[in-house]
Amino acid sequence: MQTLQDPLDNYFKITDKLVKKMSEEEIRNEVNNSINRKINEQWIPQIRGISW
Repeated sequence: MQTLQDPLDNYFKITDKLVKKMSEEEIRNEVNNSINRKINEQWIPQIRGISW
């Protein structure tokens, strides 16, 4: 029987390999993209929903 930890271990092994293959700039871009996505999907709609 697989434990919850097994898929996580696999995930981290895979991500670790990918991160090592990526350049610093690529990693930075990836992080920025995910932050921007978060802002666009969550914060902006919430801010628009506030009545001033």
